Amino acid sequence: MTGRHAPSREGVPSQTPETRNCWSSRTCKTSCLPCGRSEQRKRQIKMSKNANKPNNGAPPVRNPIELRHAIFVALAVVGLIAAVMENEGFTFEVLHHLARATDNQRTYPLYLMLGLHAGLWGWALSRGGLSFGGLARAVWPLAILCGNGALLLLNLSSGMLSLYASMLLMGLCATRVVQACPRETNLRLPTVAAWILALLACLYFVYWMSFFLEAMHERLLLGYSDIGLYYKRLLNSVRYGAYLQVYSELPPFWGHFSPGLILLVPLFACLPTIKFLILTQAIVLGGTSLLLMFLARRHGLSALSSLALAICYLLYPSTSQIAYNFSYGFNPNTLALPFFVAGGYCLLERRHVPATILLALGLSMKEYLAIYIVGLGIMLALHRRWRTGAIMAAGGVLYFVLISFVFMPWHSQSAYDHMARGYSTLGSSLGDVVLAPFTQTGSFFSLLFAPANFSLVLELLLPMGCMCLLAPRVAIAVLPVLGMSWLHQGQPFKCIAFHYHVCTMGILFLALIRGISRRDEPLALPWQRLQARYDRSCAWIRRIKPGAAITGALIAAVYASLFLSLFPWAKQNVGIVPPNNQLMQNYLARRDIVQLIPADATVTGDGRSICQFLDRRLSRRFQFDPYFETDYHVYQERFWNSNPSVVRAQVEKIMASGAYEIIYQQHGVHVLKRIDPLPPPPGDLF
Repeated sequence: MTGRHAPSREGVPSQTPETRNCWSSRTCKTSCLPCGRSEQRKRQIKMSKNANKPNNGAPPVRNPIELRHAIFVALAVVGLIAAVMENEGFTFEVLHHLARATDNQRTYPLYLMLGLHAGLWGWALSRGGLSFGGLARAVWPLAILCGNGALLLLNLSSGMLSLYASMLLMGLCATRVVQACPRETNLRLPTVAAWILALLACLYFVYWMSFFLEAMHERLLLGYSDIGLYYKRLLNSVRYGAYLQVYSELPPFWGHFSPGLILLVPLFACLPTIKFLILTQAIVLGGTSLLLMFLARRHGLSALSSLALAICYLLYPSTSQIAYNFSYGFNPNTLALPFFVAGGYCLLERRHVPATILLALGLSMKEYLAIYIVGLGIMLALHRRWRTGAIMAAGGVLYFVLISFVFMPWHSQSAYDHMARGYSTLGSSLGDVVLAPFTQTGSFFSLLFAPANFSLVLELLLPMGCMCLLAPRVAIAVLPVLGMSWLHQGQPFKCIAFHYHVCTMGILFLALIRGISRRDEPLALPWQRLQARYDRSCAWIRRIKPGAAITGALIAAVYASLFLSLFPWAKQNVGIVPPNNQLMQNYLARRDIVQLIPADATVTGDGRSICQFLDRRLSRRFQFDPYFETDYHVYQERFWNSNPSVVRAQVEKIMASGAYEIIYQQHGVHVLKRIDPLPPPPGDLF
């Protein structure tokens, strides 16, 4: 008989229709002897058993450590140590993106980062099923950081590039380690416990930032712009019934269009001090972490992953830097952060009514926030919601133009000077700036490709491990605001600590949530060939595990917080904060001058000093016009907003009038008192 099976033999059952079907089946059982597969299966079982038996009394060998793998892991450890030690020799100033050498060497960052990576590697080997060879393949990029050791030996520095490379490679290798684990461990944390831990982390953030800003206020390091201006708006609304007016001779929306501030007036009436604004801003910034955790849970992430994301947001350098904001201290942009995060989520979930309400509330905090509306419209257009996206983008442009260039000039009887001050290189009007790529080509592209712009982008992306790029169509919503900052001439616009980037941070974390949860579906393109290329380029995004992405983001955020944040474990990185000895002098000077000037006095001063007397009967900056005579003048030579020579010239000018005498001149602070007191100011003057 010809065919696959031989005729029946002794000890072998004859063929029947059932056995014939079974023998010819590709999934035949081990009991089907004619297939000859049972013997092969027996040999496999025997070999597996023999593999686990001792060999001549020696223990079995599992996952042998090869020399090349050990070398790669050793180089990764050396690179990690070299990177931390080299970065520890510098203070990284976020305003000018400079690395300044310092002798203040700390040891705990090295132990912390070694402990985090060693713990992650040990977990991957023991619980994740990762072999030592797989670990070596995952962590080899850290060996690139061995170049930092060469810089240490040669006493050289690569500046901010070394910190950028360290954040990138540490986050990348953490992601690669978790991604390479073949076994899912399913780490779990009870939901209630996760929320309690997130709340504790939020409360610590609120406490520390409130304490830090109050300490800066007591050391003359909070300026009249912006916390003083908005404190005066609220104080005058409560005390005089003047709707958000800074001064009696100015209209309510002088400088900026912020009608949403009226929501704070009832609360401010309960605590009418500058501490109210400090605490409010800290609560909004810290509370956004709980909002992001809630959205992460809504996207299907586990309680542990959601908690890690909330902590990542709190450690994100821009979160703490924006609270201080280069002495601006408070800005309504911060109040818009939760509204834009929640509004963006509602837009993506096609909940247009709540999205409209939330975005309208956020937009009421300042006119420039309409640029974010344009970005959200682009985001919707890339999700093939063309009509809604076009309406939003056009509405954002129209709102910004009408408020900034029509209503504000008419209301305040003055031009919208932010355009003239920030974009004068490109032109004096909105039309000139729009046409600048064609009329001012050299100036336009020199501003666009300035090195500070690249530093801004890296400092926004690297502390979250660039994981917001897992949802590129959401992250692109920040592009219009970044473009506005890139073309601005002011250096603070190109820094993560400036308040114009507070909602940028929120949208990037929303993109991070969408990318990790894989809710951002691939873009559907009309051309088949282009669609195939797009799918191939984005295939790596779909392969990344959520746990791997959040682990990389968290490791990068921890390392970034050690050098770029304002937490107590970070180095001083704000260039305007003086050394400790001057901080103590400022504290003593502030204590003295507050006691010298009575509560019903009228005061004129510089932008830092006058912030201590905003609750007096009349308080003005000496640079402000019109100028009013006051009983007292207070000036600090070393404040950041003016040259000391300007302050000395102002003091000499006042003393030359013969109407004032110096009653205090210590620690670089001058207090002048009028010899003949002035009559009380009119009741309608404030």
